[in-house]
Amino acid sequence: MCEEFSPVTNKDEFRRWCARMQLDSKQAAHLLGLSLSNVYKYLDEKEQTPIRGMVSTVCELINMLGEEERVAWVRKQLHSNSALSPWPSKRPISHP
Repeated sequence: MCEEFSPVTNKDEFRRWCARMQLDSKQAAHLLGLSLSNVYKYLDEKEQTPIRGMVSTVCELINMLGEEERVAWVRKQLHSNSALSPWPSKRPISHP
């Protein structure tokens, strides 16, 4: 895993991950195949749920890609839905 990324285990880490990936909330949810409300809902759960584990695992798998491969994959995924803003986002999710 890239040293610059921490495992995504809560909302704050998810926001940091999104900021480093230059994603806005709609883009991040699209990459994960979930609604944004579900992403935040399950990351807030104290116990490990299948969706919380999936969000963390998918973020970690994306982190494992080399930079060029990661950029190409993110662009491909985001361009599969033309309703999304172009990547990188001009207004990525910011973390507190």
